[in-house]
Amino acid sequence: MKKKQRLNFLGLLLISLVTSCATPSVPPKLTSFSLNPEEVTVEVGDKIVYTPNFYPLGAEADKVHYLVASGSEHLIEQDEANLNTFTAIGTGEAQVSAYIDKSEDHPQLFALADIHILAAGSIVDVTKIEIRTDKSELKVGETTKVEALIFPSNATIKDIAWTSSNPNVASVDDNGTITAISLGTTDVYASAKDGSGVISNKLRIEVKDENIGGDEDGLITSIVISGPTSLPIGSFATYNATVTPANKAHEITWSTSNDLIASIDSSGNLVAIKEGVVEVKAVASDGSGITSNIITLTISKQAAILIQEINISCLYSNVNVGGKATINAALVPSNATNKNLNWSSSNTNVATIDSEGVLTALNEGSTNVQAFAKDGSGVSSNIITINVVTSGGGGTYEGYYASINESMNGTTLLNALRSLNSQKRRSTVGYGNMLVSGGSSKSSAFYKTDYDPNHPNQIMTFYSGKFRNSGLNREHVWPSSRGGDYVDNDIHMPRPTITSENGNRGNSFYVEGKNSSSGGWDPAMTDFGLESYRGDSARIIFYCVVASSRLSLVDKTNDSTGNNTMGKLSDLIRWHLSYPVQDRELRRNDGAEDLQGNRNPFIDHPELVCKIWGNTNSSTQSLCGLR
Repeated sequence: MKKKQRLNFLGLLLISLVTSCATPSVPPKLTSFSLNPEEVTVEVGDKIVYTPNFYPLGAEADKVHYLVASGSEHLIEQDEANLNTFTAIGTGEAQVSAYIDKSEDHPQLFALADIHILAAGSIVDVTKIEIRTDKSELKVGETTKVEALIFPSNATIKDIAWTSSNPNVASVDDNGTITAISLGTTDVYASAKDGSGVISNKLRIEVKDENIGGDEDGLITSIVISGPTSLPIGSFATYNATVTPANKAHEITWSTSNDLIASIDSSGNLVAIKEGVVEVKAVASDGSGITSNIITLTISKQAAILIQEINISCLYSNVNVGGKATINAALVPSNATNKNLNWSSSNTNVATIDSEGVLTALNEGSTNVQAFAKDGSGVSSNIITINVVTSGGGGTYEGYYASINESMNGTTLLNALRSLNSQKRRSTVGYGNMLVSGGSSKSSAFYKTDYDPNHPNQIMTFYSGKFRNSGLNREHVWPSSRGGDYVDNDIHMPRPTITSENGNRGNSFYVEGKNSSSGGWDPAMTDFGLESYRGDSARIIFYCVVASSRLSLVDKTNDSTGNNTMGKLSDLIRWHLSYPVQDRELRRNDGAEDLQGNRNPFIDHPELVCKIWGNTNSSTQSLCGLR
C-alpha cells in the first residue's frame, strides 16, 4: 500500500566510504531516544518496521527492546524473528513500547509509538499537492501565507510537511507561513506525510531590500502575455506574463471576458468550462493602468483527454556535481490534451529541476524526483532517486565499478562490464548446488539469494513470489536450448520456481502480452505470474549477455535456437524501465556476490541498459529518450 524508499547499492557504498574515512571520536552520552515512525496510519495486514532515533545526534545504544504496549495485544502482533517488526491485525488505536537497559552512561530509557489502524482498503493516498501564494517577492521581515490544495479531496491523511531550501533566506512554519529573513532566494515546497512520497510544486521566493518596487514610483510599464488560443472543454492551461519591470510580476490581475466559458486564477491557470470564445488578458494592479495584449481563446466541444499515468525515467541514476540530466516522461495516453508537467526535487540543495524536466546537480547527496500532471487530473508519476556525486576521486562509479566511467557506451561499455565480471567472479556456484534435495536442504544456494526477511527458512519463488521450502525446481531465465547452458552454473541466471509452474516458460522469447502458447512469454500473462517480475526477468537477461560473449539480444519475437539469441529487446527495455529494481533483487545481488564474487550491474546501475542498447533502433531510442 505505502511506497517504500530504499537506499541503493551505490548509496550504501558511498556511506561506507565516508564512514571509513571519518576521524574516530567518542560518541556523546545518550540522553533519550524515540521510535521512527513515532506515529503512523496503516491498514489491517500492513507491517510496521521500527528504527530508533538516538539523542543527541551520534549517541549510541547496545540494544533496543520492542514490545506490544499493554492493551494493544488484539490490534498488533510482533514478529518473532524480527522483534522491531509488527503486523496490524485489528482496527483501532495501538501502541508499541520500547526501552533501553540502564547502563553506567545512562538511566533506563523508554519510548512509545502510536499506530492508527484502519480496515483494509480504506486508506486513500495523496496523489498531488498544489501550493500557491499571492506574493513571491518579500521584504526582510515580511510574511506571506501559502495555500495548499490536496488531491484527491478524500485523502485519508492530509497532513503535510513544509520545507524551505534555504531557511536562512526565508523560513516556513507548520502552517505554511513564510517569513523573509535575509536577502536571497529560496524554494518552498510541501510533502505528504501519509507515506505516499508525493511532493508539491516549488514556489520560488525572493527576499529583496526596501526598494522592492524597482523604479521611483514602482509602476509597471508593460505586460505581454502568452498561452494557447484553442482548448477542448474540461482542459487546463497555464498562461504566462512578461512584466516590466520584472520585479513587479506579482502585481497583475488575470481575467477572461466570460467566467462561465473559461475561468482563470491569480497565477494564470485557466480551466475551459464550456464551448465558446473568450478573451484572456492581464491588468496591472499597481495603479499604473497598464493592460496586456489580448489572447482570443476558442473552447471546442471535444472533451479534454486527461493524463491517466506518468512514468518517469532517467538514463543516469548518478550525476556529477555541476552536471545536468534530462528526466524523461512517458504519458498514458500519449495523445493527452495537456502534456505539461510540474516537476519537483525533494532536496533542492542537492539538485533542482526546471519545467522541462532538466535536472541540475548542485551538491553531493540524493534527491527524489517526481512529476505531476497540470491538466487537473491529479495524476502523479513514480518517484526516481538521483544521486549527485563528485567527479574524479568520489566519482559516479566507486568501489566495485571503479573501472567503469560515464563516457563509455555501446559495445565499449558492454566489453568493459564483461571484463569486470570476469575479474570479480571467483567461481560459479554450480547448477547442482543451487537447489539440493528438492529444496529441503539449507546447503542450497537459493537459500542465500532468494529469501525474504519476513519468511525465514523458506525460498521466494520466481514469477509468483510465493514462499516454499519444498516442491521447487530450477528455472532457466535464459532458456537452455537458446544458449542458457553457457550461464546455467552462474547463480545470477537460474531462479527457483514451484515445480508445477516450471515448464510453462518453454524456450519462447520475452514478448509483452504473450504466453508460451501464443508466440512469446510474458511473466504477467499467467495465472501465477506477478507483473513486477517483468523487470527482474529483463535485468537477468541483460546480465547473461555480460556473463557470456556467446549470447546476444535481438529485437524480434523469435530466432533460430542455434544463434544463442534472446529477445524481444524493446520489450525487455520497456519492462526494465517500467518496473524498477525491487528489494528482492538487491538482496539477491548481495547474496550472489557473497557466493561467487560478482554482481548484476543492471540492478546496481539501471541506467547502463540504455547506454548499451538504447541506440539499437528507433524503438529502443524512443524508450530510452534518445530521440
